[in-house]
Amino acid sequence: MEIIDLQDWQAFCHGDNSAMERLYHRHSPALFSFCLYLCGDRTKSEDIVQDSFMSLMAQKESNKISRSVRSWLFVTARNLVYNLSRRISLQSLDRLSEDHLATNSNPDINLIVDRILSSLPPDERELLLLREHQGFSVSDIAEMLSLSKENVRIRLYRIRKRIQEKERTLK
Repeated sequence: MEIIDLQDWQAFCHGDNSAMERLYHRHSPALFSFCLYLCGDRTKSEDIVQDSFMSLMAQKESNKISRSVRSWLFVTARNLVYNLSRRISLQSLDRLSEDHLATNSNPDINLIVDRILSSLPPDERELLLLREHQGFSVSDIAEMLSLSKENVRIRLYRIRKRIQEKERTLK
């Protein structure tokens, strides 16, 4: 997908606006889901996705995307969520969106997942969501969060271990 993204990005930079539409349709659902997990508000998540793509479009003149378009969008969205939370003190960063959890048909599992994930600090929840929910590689996450690959691996291992312990106590 990164090659297709790069081709679409280059096409957009050379005046093909439909290339940006393709990028939007390819990445906006996952980006929205990520934002919803982080801020817990559907409307704010939609706004952040739009702002992320507007920021991407603003990069057209410089044509400088140093990482994959997908990674760039996720880092931008992440920064926008955290900037928003700092400005208006979003309390919903401390728990997952009920809208998103409602997609699972088993309320007991929802409760367990909600308790476990809401107990994680935002930076750990973000790391886990990027890896497990969005499918980013350890290398991509390391680049996005300015961490070493080894640090990402260690943090993921520790998070998973803590989750397993919490899972046993919640059942």
